[in-house]
Amino acid sequence: MESAPNDQTPTPAAPTAPWWKRLVRHPIFPLMVLVFVTQLTRDQFPFSHYPMYSMPTSRPLKWQYLADGDSKPLAHVYHTGISPSQVGKMFGSYKHDFPTEEEAGLAVLKYLRQKNAQRPKRPLPERIQLIETKIGFGDGHFIETNTVVAEHVQPPRKEKQKR
Repeated sequence: MESAPNDQTPTPAAPTAPWWKRLVRHPIFPLMVLVFVTQLTRDQFPFSHYPMYSMPTSRPLKWQYLADGDSKPLAHVYHTGISPSQVGKMFGSYKHDFPTEEEAGLAVLKYLRQKNAQRPKRPLPERIQLIETKIGFGDGHFIETNTVVAEHVQPPRKEKQKR
């Protein structure tokens, strides 16, 4: 009797992709890229909007907000689409680009005016201020200090007259 041909003949090894191609196709690759990017950018504006969590300290906490001419807070997002934390990060970043804090604050206010121009039905007051609040602990109690960093005055918008 004749024997049946052996179906288990050796086949050549399948070509393997280079290690980096296998890595890119691996499901964990996007997570690895995300971890690398977040470690690279750290707590820099505009990638992180939470500076208060970045490095705890015993120094007074500072934050900045938009206010009208009477130093009453304004709704950032409503008027400009920019969150309060973004304003603080922007101011911190601009302080390195300008010689004084007032000039940096004025640049932030001008930027907020530009953003507000895209929202014509939500006008800002003529006078706006960037106020910095510091909260610290001393003499057995909390101390809050408000400082006007910069002020910007713009004439009111002219309403289009209907004919």
